[in-house]
Amino acid sequence: MFYLVRNKELEITMDTSGVDDHIPSIAFDIHVALNKLYQSANIISKECWFSCEAIDTFQNQLYDLHHVTSGKVALIDLSENSIFEVTKVDSTLKILINFQDTGGVGGIHLTSSLQPTEAIEIYDCLTKFEKWW
Repeated sequence: MFYLVRNKELEITMDTSGVDDHIPSIAFDIHVALNKLYQSANIISKECWFSCEAIDTFQNQLYDLHHVTSGKVALIDLSENSIFEVTKVDSTLKILINFQDTGGVGGIHLTSSLQPTEAIEIYDCLTKFEKWW
């Protein structure tokens, strides 16, 4: 398990729950805890599958995003859903978290502000994650 984001309002942890050499891909149980002054949410998404290439692409794009004034990067799962979107506009960072159920019945969308340095901190967390690919 590792923290993807950890600040006073938002905590995102990712715990490896499966791997597949065939695609190659990796699954995570993702836990999101949002604690704002008048709002709080705790959400767990089980076995969210990503291609290893999508993880690497997201990581590299976060590094690039840190060095520009505006842009957007997304981590896309194997079902082509954007799970995390990090947006930067004039050095202001926001993260959008999207979870859809597999039946297409409903979903959850959370948005939170990030500190200006958190794009590179997320990049560092992914760099430290022990990749098998």
